[in-house]
Amino acid sequence: MLAHDRLLDTVENFILFDESKAGKTRKDYGFTGREVVDIPGLSGNLKPRQQMEAIVHRSDGSSFKLPLYLMILTADEVAYYKNGGILPYVLRNLLAA
Repeated sequence: MLAHDRLLDTVENFILFDESKAGKTRKDYGFTGREVVDIPGLSGNLKPRQQMEAIVHRSDGSSFKLPLYLMILTADEVAYYKNGGILPYVLRNLLAA
C-alpha cells in the first residue's frame, strides 16, 4: 500500500485539471471522492506540458473524459517522474556511477 500511496502522491503532483479547455470547473463535475480515475498514457512516452485525458468512472457505472495537463515542465522532470520522484532518481544515478 505504501508504494501505491507514494505513486499516487507523485501522480497528483504532476497533473493539473484543464478548466479552460473543458469550459467547466472542478465543481461542475460534482466529484464525491468515490470515483475511479484512469489516466491512459502515463506509462508511455511522456513529454513536458503534454495534454492528456483522464477517464473518470462513477460508482453508478457512468464515465466521462476529463482534460488534463501534465505539469512536468522539463525533460529532467520526466526522468524524475519515471523514477518515482527526485530522490529515487538521484539514488539510482549514484548507484550506477
